[in-house]
Amino acid sequence: MSEPAIRARGLTKSVGGGGKRRTILAGVDVDAAEGELQVIAGRSGSGKTTLMGILGGLVAQDEGEVTIFGHRLDLLDDAGRRAFIRQSIGWVFQASGLLPNLTAEENVALALNMTGLYGEEAKRRARQALDWVDLGNRAGHLSNELSGGEQQRVALARAVVKEPLLLLADEPTSQLDTETARSMMRFIRDVADSGTTVLVATHDEAARDVADKLIHLEDGRIVG
Repeated sequence: MSEPAIRARGLTKSVGGGGKRRTILAGVDVDAAEGELQVIAGRSGSGKTTLMGILGGLVAQDEGEVTIFGHRLDLLDDAGRRAFIRQSIGWVFQASGLLPNLTAEENVALALNMTGLYGEEAKRRARQALDWVDLGNRAGHLSNELSGGEQQRVALARAVVKEPLLLLADEPTSQLDTETARSMMRFIRDVADSGTTVLVATHDEAARDVADKLIHLEDGRIVG
């Protein structure tokens, strides 16, 4: 049997100090295959965002290990971890995080610029990614000229334009209406179908409808 694309073992994380220390994650294990879409569900405070941050290399766990496509994140030095994240991990957050002074195309191209790709090739790939999320006709618009749903689709295009090994989406539909959320999740499903491993942390039933696997997190532990 081949190794999973994501393999996390015994992840723990606590915050605070002294007698006020609070456990966020308590020995969490995660396995995900290449091209699999997993949804991590749980109430606010269950540890979803912390787990996603650890799997994406943005948060350091107290204990445990994370391997992403053969790379142990906790064994990489700071420069190596940053380079791996820029090249291999795409993020979509609750807020789009678009830069207001850049057009949709420029926001997407920025993800390629951070990997060292500039010029016409970056512009071509940015336009291609916007076409994929049905926003090619909005490429020249600033973020404040886009609807909330359009902004999230631009954020998704920005996350996948570099063709990452792993896409992490933390509550990507929480600020969208029901139909727009369903549309967003169909695009995310397409990302997984293209071969990218996808993890989505969400309360949204639309995400569960397209998932290959559903993980329930409660009080920092996987319960089902």
